[in-house]
Amino acid sequence: MFDAPIRSWWDDLGTPVFDADSKRALVAGAEALEASVGGRDALIRRRNEALLAVLRAPGPLSARLPRDGRAPD
Repeated sequence: MFDAPIRSWWDDLGTPVFDADSKRALVAGAEALEASVGGRDALIRRRNEALLAVLRAPGPLSARLPRDGRAPD
């Protein structure tokens, strides 16, 4: 079902190279994201809250939520 679209997305990527400039850009982006939300702990909290929202949504994933309703740290 998803084979053709995914294959087409990969084809669009060409042959990406993960060089030193790419690594620097990735690190800079991650650091900017952390700073924009108040640091690493705040970013982790936001990630966990988003994951819990997905797990709490009606459907098959909601049955996998831990009994205490909290995401692991």
